[in-house]
Amino acid sequence: MTIPETSNPKGDSAPVYLDQAALEALIDALPAAVVVKDSANRIIRANRAYAALAGKPRDEIEGMRAPDAGFDRQLEEADWREDQRIMASGTPRLGVLRRHPARPGRWFRTDKMPFKGPSGAVSGIVCMYLDVTEIAAAPAGAGSPADETRNGAPPPRMAESRYRALFDAVFEGVMTHDGMTVIDVNRPFLDLFGYDSQAQLAERGIGLLDFFAEESRPFVEEKLAQLAANPAAAHGPLEIMGKRSDGSTIPLEIAAKPMGAGGLRIVAARDISARIHAEAELRQINERLSESEERYRTIADYTYDWESWFAPDGRMVYVSPACRRISGYARREFMDNPELFTSLVRAEDRQAWRGHVARVHHEGAPPDELELRIITRGGEERWINHVCQGVYDGKGAWRGRRATNRDITGNKHSRDELARAKEQAERATALKDKFVSLVAHDLKSPLASMVGLLKLLTARHTPGDADGHALQAMIRSGEGMIEMIEQLLDISRLKTGAVSPQPVFFDGWMAAERSVMTYGRIAGDKGVRLVNDVPRGTRLYADPDLFIEVMNNLVSNAVKFCPRGGEVRLFIPEGRPSTVAVSDTGVGIDPSLFDDIFRHEVKTTTPGTEGERGTGLGLPYSRDIMEAHGGALEVESVKGKGSVLRAALPDVRPRVLVVDDERVSRQIMKKALAQTGAEVIEASGAKEALDMIGREAPHLVISDVVMPEIDGFQFLERLRENILGRRLPVILATAHNIPGGHEKAVRLGADDFVTKDKIEVELAARVRKFIA
Repeated sequence: MTIPETSNPKGDSAPVYLDQAALEALIDALPAAVVVKDSANRIIRANRAYAALAGKPRDEIEGMRAPDAGFDRQLEEADWREDQRIMASGTPRLGVLRRHPARPGRWFRTDKMPFKGPSGAVSGIVCMYLDVTEIAAAPAGAGSPADETRNGAPPPRMAESRYRALFDAVFEGVMTHDGMTVIDVNRPFLDLFGYDSQAQLAERGIGLLDFFAEESRPFVEEKLAQLAANPAAAHGPLEIMGKRSDGSTIPLEIAAKPMGAGGLRIVAARDISARIHAEAELRQINERLSESEERYRTIADYTYDWESWFAPDGRMVYVSPACRRISGYARREFMDNPELFTSLVRAEDRQAWRGHVARVHHEGAPPDELELRIITRGGEERWINHVCQGVYDGKGAWRGRRATNRDITGNKHSRDELARAKEQAERATALKDKFVSLVAHDLKSPLASMVGLLKLLTARHTPGDADGHALQAMIRSGEGMIEMIEQLLDISRLKTGAVSPQPVFFDGWMAAERSVMTYGRIAGDKGVRLVNDVPRGTRLYADPDLFIEVMNNLVSNAVKFCPRGGEVRLFIPEGRPSTVAVSDTGVGIDPSLFDDIFRHEVKTTTPGTEGERGTGLGLPYSRDIMEAHGGALEVESVKGKGSVLRAALPDVRPRVLVVDDERVSRQIMKKALAQTGAEVIEASGAKEALDMIGREAPHLVISDVVMPEIDGFQFLERLRENILGRRLPVILATAHNIPGGHEKAVRLGADDFVTKDKIEVELAARVRKFIA
């Protein structure tokens, strides 16, 4: 077989043929490994050095495809793609340095040349591999083998083991390539692009461009062309879209540099998805911050009040434009001169202003408010409501203080006028109440005398006498006037505060029963059935005397407007344990009068079903009493079918304060109090108890006598000295037999006394006396 020459120095078109035996002898004599492959990548000839490199006999190698000859398949596939480019271009590729997989740790100089067949067409390629490891590892210098490398560039000086260790140890993806051919990749590079191994790259025929997205490949080709023109150039870092094995894309940052001589380049690739995501989030945050700042600035600049922000060192950080409307001075004037505001404060208010600044201008200061006067640029006096509070950032660091100045000049004048008008009205009301009280007292005595005299005169007349009837009518009128005067006096005392509710817990059944007993005879004489359906033990919290007054008025009205054979009933409405209702089967109330029957100034009184007359003051007075308790008087009625009036009190759960320095004793008392339904609060000593009384407002105090620092007797003395504790029921308890202890407790104002050995048996019963 003859192999044509790869070139014709004479330029003749006729091919030159070499003697086959001479050619084979020449090839075998070469120290380099030589192989000849046809256009199908089938090995036609291989010399002894190549057979030794492959580790197989020559006759077995020849006829094989190159990937089957015993070398790394991935490298051979990459080699073949390079061979095809050489055959297609007809241009040799000489002096390329690379490692060969058949000889780990060895560097080979590779030369490749296309050859032509008799037809003149390129029909194969001749490859020569020369082991230059020792040359590559030797120091470069004049006359050294390094001068024989391609284009005079020094070969790599790093030993293979050190190169491989570094290549595999880097955390980023690293690849070496020779043009479009991938030579080597590390593990992070494979993971980055989703491949299992370098062999998988060869099996799929993955070239350099396959690692980039379609839209990025023209850019990569452009950069490769630039590198071909300038092999020593470096590129990067560049941002580009990569392509993974599953077809998905990934944003990358890559950098490429030449790797020694022979056209090898090394590429580092980094996944920048997280960075791009973070940058996008940062852009969004900045946009939101910008929007937030714009909103803040808009809100701050358009506030009607004059807003200011002072830094910790006293400088003004911000002043709102409203300062000009209120003071006549521009914001820049305040920013340039932090003392300008102080200079505007009226002299009489300046000391109060300086005291305010001293109170608030330090870290941790509470908000503070001050009303003062300033003199505007135009010389006008304005009242300012100034409010200051500390400013803190998200980490809790003090950033100065924020101040709001509100012009209250108009409000101040209005308030002053209102205060004067209120004072005048209160004086007039007090004068009216005093007048009513004086007149009522002055009228009551002569009326009572007149009624008494009239009753004496009736004794001189026989029943049925005309004058006797007249006298009886006069007596009834007089008694009605006396009753009205009494109610006027009651209303006056309630309105002026001469009478104020003193609420305690009591049994609602007893209050209802007293009203039934009071009006039982009147109801019986009229033939009206009066029923108390209020359950025994119904707990109410009110002034018992005033509440019974309300019950009497409601029962009296119900009996008055109930016909013979009717019924008046007192009961607790379902789901309202603090409300007592009075119902009747009487004539009912016109809905249009619901509001008026509770008003003092509207006369709504009408005769009862048997001509009974009233003052018309009972229901208004009852409503005043209920409102003084924080409750209400409610009405529900159907004309001709009767009415229901409800005296609704607030729901109040008894609160008992237990004072004892021993926790076990407090627990025993709590257990004994559980059956009373009271809320129990605890104090471990007298000092704590005195603080809690103003804050927790208990309805009853149970205190140990023997306690450290302040004993129970001393605690009781201090309690009675305090206005909040003067009327507060107190039970003293002790585990010791104190001579004269009971008498001393009563003398100091204790309401009861119990020994601790009887607490479980007696405490609940004793407590019920005070909380019903």
